Amino acid sequence: MATWHEHVPPAAVVVVLPSFTAAAHPPVDLPQPPRWEARTRRRLLVLVVIGALVLMSVSVPVWLGETPGLWFNLLFTVLPGVFGLGMISVAFDWHTPASAEEAARERWRSNPPVGPPIGGVVADRNVDIGSESGQVTTVALLVQVGGEQTPAAWRRRGTQTLLQPQVPVIGSPVRLWRSPGGAVLVEALDPSAIPFPVQPNDQIGHDRPA
Repeated sequence: MATWHEHVPPAAVVVVLPSFTAAAHPPVDLPQPPRWEARTRRRLLVLVVIGALVLMSVSVPVWLGETPGLWFNLLFTVLPGVFGLGMISVAFDWHTPASAEEAARERWRSNPPVGPPIGGVVADRNVDIGSESGQVTTVALLVQVGGEQTPAAWRRRGTQTLLQPQVPVIGSPVRLWRSPGGAVLVEALDPSAIPFPVQPNDQIGHDRPA
């Protein structure tokens, strides 16, 4: 069964700060992982699709010519098809989140939040840790603001890293900026800079390898 942290929208972003500043205005931009430009991504996507179709087309002369048998025809039809469809699937999986992040950033710029941020607390968290590097790759926070819970996520951006002791703990305060366009920016505190008492349910079980 899917849980809340598996479907955090790209328009809900977490930034981790050493302390809150008395900011009168929201941040100018919505922090997102660095991506290639949309035009470059589209060109690469087209090239991948063309390459996949060319790869799958090698099965056509197999069926038109003489072969050792049906098993040979099926082998050289299934294998190129699997690899080709896999290439297309990976390309779309890479392109789709980038487009959603770009749209969220544009909504933030064109329709920024109005008024001061709203205070809340971290109600739950989920930490993804790279199985090879041991570094934090994603931190999903479930933020409680009044009677409403809002999910948001910190995602590794380029060379910017977050150590495990820096991950916001359950019960720590946050500030939430919400734009009329639907984008959300959650400012959370780094517990290694300003310690907060850890709640009993803030256990390592919430942190799982990616």
